[in-house]
Amino acid sequence: MPEKVVYVRAPKRERAEKIDLDVFIDSALAAAAIAVIYFVGWPLAQKFLKGDFKLPEFKLPDIKLPGGGGGGTTTPTGGTATGSQWFRANGPTTTIPAGRQDGQSNRWSKNVTGWSDGFEVMGYLTCTGMVSGSHIGLKQIGPNHSGSCGFKLGGSCCCWHDGGLRRDGNAYLEIEYPHPSNSKTKMLGNMGRNIDAGMLGIRWLNAKEGNGRRVMFWVDKSSRANAHQWTLMYNVLDTGQFMPTSYFSKIPNTIELEIRISDVPAKNIKWSTGPIARKI
Repeated sequence: MPEKVVYVRAPKRERAEKIDLDVFIDSALAAAAIAVIYFVGWPLAQKFLKGDFKLPEFKLPDIKLPGGGGGGTTTPTGGTATGSQWFRANGPTTTIPAGRQDGQSNRWSKNVTGWSDGFEVMGYLTCTGMVSGSHIGLKQIGPNHSGSCGFKLGGSCCCWHDGGLRRDGNAYLEIEYPHPSNSKTKMLGNMGRNIDAGMLGIRWLNAKEGNGRRVMFWVDKSSRANAHQWTLMYNVLDTGQFMPTSYFSKIPNTIELEIRISDVPAKNIKWSTGPIARKI
Protein backbone atom coordinates (compact mmCIF):
# COMPACT_ATOMS: atom_id res chain seq x y z
CA MET A 1 0.00 0.00 0.00
CA PRO A 2 1.49 3.30 -0.97
CA GLU A 3 2.91 5.53 1.84
CA LYS A 4 0.66 8.40 2.72
CA VAL A 5 2.26 11.77 2.28
CA VAL A 6 1.31 14.45 4.81
CA TYR A 7 1.92 18.10 3.93
CA VAL A 8 2.59 20.45 6.84
CA ARG A 9 2.32 24.22 6.28
CA ALA A 10 5.43 26.14 7.36
CA PRO A 11 4.93 28.65 10.17
CA LYS A 12 4.01 32.09 9.02
CA ARG A 13 7.02 34.49 9.00
CA GLU A 14 6.59 37.59 11.20
CA ARG A 15 6.58 40.94 9.37
CA ALA A 16 9.46 43.33 10.05
CA GLU A 17 8.77 45.82 12.75
CA LYS A 18 7.64 49.19 11.60
CA ILE A 19 10.45 51.77 11.68
CA ASP A 20 9.86 54.61 14.23
CA LEU A 21 10.35 57.82 12.12
CA ASP A 22 10.74 60.11 15.18
CA VAL A 23 13.58 57.99 16.53
CA PHE A 24 15.30 58.17 13.14
CA ILE A 25 15.01 61.98 12.95
CA ASP A 26 16.32 62.43 16.51
CA SER A 27 19.30 60.20 15.75
CA ALA A 28 20.08 62.12 12.56
CA LEU A 29 19.94 65.48 14.36
CA ALA A 30 22.20 64.21 17.11
CA ALA A 31 24.71 63.01 14.54
CA ALA A 32 24.60 66.37 12.73
CA ALA A 33 25.15 68.25 16.00
CA ILE A 34 28.18 66.10 16.82
CA ALA A 35 29.56 66.78 13.33
CA VAL A 36 29.14 70.58 13.73
CA ILE A 37 30.84 70.53 17.12
CA TYR A 38 33.72 68.47 15.76
CA PHE A 39 34.30 70.27 12.45
CA VAL A 40 33.36 73.87 13.50
CA GLY A 41 33.30 74.25 17.25
CA TRP A 42 36.56 72.45 18.02
CA PRO A 43 38.69 74.53 15.54
CA LEU A 44 37.19 77.75 16.98
CA ALA A 45 37.89 76.55 20.49
CA GLN A 46 41.51 75.87 19.53
CA LYS A 47 41.83 79.43 18.11
CA PHE A 48 40.31 80.87 21.28
CA LEU A 49 42.74 78.95 23.48
CA LYS A 50 45.65 80.18 21.34
CA GLY A 51 44.44 83.78 21.49
CA ASP A 52 43.79 83.94 17.72
CA PHE A 53 40.03 84.27 17.98
CA LYS A 54 38.74 87.85 17.97
CA LEU A 55 35.21 89.03 18.58
CA PRO A 56 33.76 91.61 16.17
CA GLU A 57 34.49 95.23 17.11
CA PHE A 58 31.61 97.63 17.65
CA LYS A 59 32.03 101.41 17.69
CA LEU A 60 29.64 103.51 19.70
CA PRO A 61 28.45 106.72 18.03
CA ASP A 62 29.82 110.06 19.22
CA ILE A 63 27.66 111.94 21.69
CA LYS A 64 27.04 115.65 21.25
CA LEU A 65 28.21 117.88 24.06
CA PRO A 66 25.36 119.93 25.54
CA GLY A 67 25.52 123.66 24.95
CA GLY A 68 28.71 123.59 22.88
CA GLY A 69 28.29 126.16 20.14
CA GLY A 70 31.77 125.26 18.91
CA GLY A 71 30.33 122.12 17.32
CA GLY A 72 32.59 119.62 19.14
CA THR A 73 31.70 115.99 19.74
CA THR A 74 32.91 113.69 22.45
CA THR A 75 32.77 110.20 23.82
CA PRO A 76 31.94 109.92 27.54
CA THR A 77 35.64 110.33 28.45
CA GLY A 78 36.45 113.19 26.05
CA GLY A 79 37.07 113.27 22.36
CA THR A 80 38.85 114.80 19.43
CA ALA A 81 36.22 117.12 17.90
CA THR A 82 37.80 116.40 14.53
CA GLY A 83 36.61 118.84 11.90
CA SER A 84 35.83 121.65 14.33
CA GLN A 85 38.02 124.62 15.17
CA TRP A 86 36.74 124.65 18.75
CA PHE A 87 35.81 121.83 21.11
CA ARG A 88 33.34 123.56 23.44
CA ALA A 89 34.13 127.26 23.25
CA ASN A 90 31.26 129.37 21.89
CA GLY A 91 31.91 132.79 23.41
CA PRO A 92 33.95 135.85 22.46
CA THR A 93 37.28 135.36 20.70
CA THR A 94 40.53 137.29 20.89
CA THR A 95 43.93 137.09 19.23
CA ILE A 96 46.98 136.59 21.41
CA PRO A 97 49.66 139.08 20.31
CA ALA A 98 53.40 138.55 20.35
CA GLY A 99 55.34 139.70 23.38
CA ARG A 100 58.99 139.11 24.11
CA GLN A 101 60.80 137.45 21.20
CA ASP A 102 64.39 136.76 22.20
CA GLY A 103 64.95 133.21 20.94
CA GLN A 104 65.42 131.79 24.40
CA SER A 105 61.78 132.39 25.42
CA ASN A 106 59.45 133.62 22.67
CA ARG A 107 56.09 134.68 24.07
CA TRP A 108 52.54 135.50 23.01
CA SER A 109 50.31 136.78 25.82
CA LYS A 110 46.90 138.30 26.47
CA ASN A 111 45.07 139.31 29.65
CA VAL A 112 41.37 138.36 29.61
CA THR A 113 38.71 139.26 32.17
CA GLY A 114 35.76 137.07 33.08
CA TRP A 115 37.19 133.97 31.39
CA SER A 116 38.34 132.05 34.46
CA ASP A 117 35.48 129.51 34.25
CA GLY A 118 36.70 128.21 30.92
CA PHE A 119 38.46 128.92 27.64
CA GLU A 120 40.27 127.39 24.69
CA VAL A 121 43.43 128.47 22.86
CA MET A 122 44.43 127.25 19.39
CA GLY A 123 46.70 127.92 16.44
CA TYR A 124 48.63 126.48 13.50
CA LEU A 125 52.34 127.09 13.05
CA THR A 126 55.61 125.88 11.63
CA CYS A 127 58.67 126.01 13.83
CA THR A 128 62.06 125.03 12.41
CA GLY A 129 65.50 124.73 13.91
CA MET A 130 64.45 123.55 17.37
CA VAL A 131 66.91 121.86 19.72
CA SER A 132 66.43 119.03 22.19
CA GLY A 133 65.40 121.39 25.00
CA SER A 134 62.83 123.31 22.94
CA HIS A 135 59.14 123.22 23.82
CA ILE A 136 55.74 124.81 23.21
CA GLY A 137 53.63 125.46 26.30
CA LEU A 138 50.61 127.43 27.50
CA LYS A 139 50.48 129.04 30.94
CA GLN A 140 46.85 128.84 32.08
CA ILE A 141 44.46 130.08 34.83
CA GLY A 142 47.02 132.36 36.50
CA PRO A 143 47.73 136.11 36.59
CA ASN A 144 50.70 137.94 35.12
CA HIS A 145 54.04 136.49 36.19
CA SER A 146 55.41 139.70 37.69
CA GLY A 147 54.43 143.15 38.85
CA SER A 148 50.89 143.76 40.05
CA CYS A 149 49.49 140.24 39.63
CA GLY A 150 46.09 139.10 40.79
CA PHE A 151 47.25 136.45 43.26
CA LYS A 152 50.47 135.78 45.17
CA LEU A 153 51.76 132.92 47.25
CA GLY A 154 54.66 133.57 49.61
CA GLY A 155 55.23 136.95 47.95
CA SER A 156 55.44 135.47 44.41
CA CYS A 157 52.83 135.57 41.68
CA CYS A 158 50.87 132.31 41.40
CA CYS A 159 49.56 129.86 39.98
CA TRP A 160 49.36 128.17 36.52
CA HIS A 161 48.69 124.94 34.75
CA ASP A 162 51.49 124.63 32.19
CA GLY A 163 51.03 122.13 29.37
CA GLY A 164 52.11 121.45 25.81
CA LEU A 165 54.83 119.62 23.88
CA ARG A 166 58.53 118.95 24.10
CA ARG A 167 60.45 119.18 20.84
CA ASP A 168 60.44 115.37 20.41
CA GLY A 169 56.62 115.26 20.48
CA ASN A 170 56.14 114.26 24.12
CA ALA A 171 53.07 115.89 25.67
CA TYR A 172 53.49 117.19 29.21
CA LEU A 173 51.43 118.75 31.99
CA GLU A 174 52.77 120.43 35.13
CA ILE A 175 52.11 123.38 37.40
CA GLU A 176 54.00 126.56 38.14
CA TYR A 177 53.39 127.08 41.86
CA PRO A 178 54.48 129.78 42.57
CA HIS A 179 56.57 131.63 39.97
CA PRO A 180 59.15 130.48 38.90
CA SER A 181 58.90 126.96 40.39
CA ASN A 182 57.54 124.23 38.10
CA SER A 183 56.63 120.85 39.60
CA LYS A 184 54.47 117.71 39.33
CA THR A 185 55.52 117.21 35.70
CA LYS A 186 53.83 114.29 33.96
CA MET A 187 54.63 113.05 30.46
CA LEU A 188 51.39 112.02 28.79
CA GLY A 189 52.26 110.29 25.54
CA ASN A 190 54.04 111.12 22.29
CA MET A 191 52.33 112.48 19.18
CA GLY A 192 54.57 110.42 16.89
CA ARG A 193 56.71 113.18 15.35
CA ASN A 194 58.87 116.17 16.27
CA ILE A 195 57.33 119.62 16.58
CA ASP A 196 59.48 120.92 13.73
CA ALA A 197 58.59 118.13 11.27
CA GLY A 198 56.04 120.36 9.50
CA MET A 199 52.86 122.37 10.00
CA LEU A 200 51.35 121.66 13.41
CA GLY A 201 48.00 122.46 14.97
CA ILE A 202 47.77 122.92 18.75
CA ARG A 203 44.72 123.40 20.95
CA TRP A 204 44.22 123.67 24.71
CA LEU A 205 41.11 123.67 26.90
CA ASN A 206 40.89 124.60 30.58
CA ALA A 207 37.49 124.77 32.27
CA LYS A 208 35.89 124.57 35.69
CA GLU A 209 34.27 121.18 36.34
CA GLY A 210 32.77 120.35 39.71
CA ASN A 211 35.42 121.01 42.35
CA GLY A 212 38.27 120.68 39.85
CA ARG A 213 39.48 121.78 36.43
CA ARG A 214 39.18 119.95 33.12
CA VAL A 215 42.52 120.29 31.30
CA MET A 216 42.78 119.02 27.70
CA PHE A 217 45.28 119.27 24.86
CA TRP A 218 45.15 118.25 21.19
CA VAL A 219 47.46 118.31 18.19
CA ASP A 220 46.78 118.25 14.45
CA LYS A 221 49.61 116.37 12.73
CA SER A 222 48.10 116.47 9.24
CA SER A 223 50.66 119.13 8.16
CA ARG A 224 47.79 121.16 6.68
CA ALA A 225 46.73 124.51 8.11
CA ASN A 226 43.21 124.56 9.56
CA ALA A 227 42.58 120.88 8.76
CA HIS A 228 41.24 120.39 12.32
CA GLN A 229 42.19 116.71 12.35
CA TRP A 230 42.69 116.75 16.11
CA THR A 231 44.34 114.02 18.14
CA LEU A 232 43.66 114.18 21.87
CA MET A 233 46.95 114.04 23.79
CA TYR A 234 45.56 114.33 27.30
CA ASN A 235 42.28 114.78 29.11
CA VAL A 236 42.78 115.39 32.82
CA LEU A 237 40.25 116.29 35.50
CA ASP A 238 42.56 117.96 38.01
CA THR A 239 41.10 117.51 41.48
CA GLY A 240 44.37 118.07 43.30
CA GLN A 241 46.76 115.67 41.59
CA PHE A 242 48.39 118.68 39.89
CA MET A 243 47.14 122.00 41.29
CA PRO A 244 46.23 122.28 44.98
CA THR A 245 42.43 122.63 44.98
CA SER A 246 42.63 125.55 47.41
CA TYR A 247 43.75 127.70 44.46
CA PHE A 248 40.67 127.03 42.31
CA SER A 249 38.52 129.34 44.40
CA LYS A 250 41.22 132.02 44.25
CA ILE A 251 41.71 132.17 40.46
CA PRO A 252 41.72 135.90 39.60
CA ASN A 253 38.95 137.35 37.46
CA THR A 254 41.65 138.65 35.11
CA ILE A 255 43.99 135.91 33.95
CA GLU A 256 46.89 135.82 31.51
CA LEU A 257 46.97 133.41 28.59
CA GLU A 258 50.62 133.02 27.63
CA ILE A 259 52.18 130.75 25.00
CA ARG A 260 55.91 130.18 25.27
CA ILE A 261 58.15 128.63 22.61
CA SER A 262 61.68 128.17 23.85
CA ASP A 263 65.16 127.75 22.42
CA VAL A 264 64.49 128.58 18.79
CA PRO A 265 65.10 131.80 16.83
CA ALA A 266 61.93 133.90 16.72
CA LYS A 267 62.23 134.26 12.93
CA ASN A 268 61.82 130.48 12.60
CA ILE A 269 58.31 130.56 14.09
CA LYS A 270 55.56 131.18 11.54
CA TRP A 271 51.90 131.21 12.59
CA SER A 272 49.45 130.52 9.76
CA THR A 273 46.47 130.75 12.15
CA GLY A 274 46.41 132.43 15.53
CA PRO A 275 47.18 132.10 18.21
CA ILE A 276 43.52 132.68 19.10
CA ALA A 277 41.59 132.28 22.34
CA ARG A 278 37.86 131.78 22.85
CA LYS A 279 35.74 131.83 25.98
CA ILE A 280 33.60 128.82 26.88
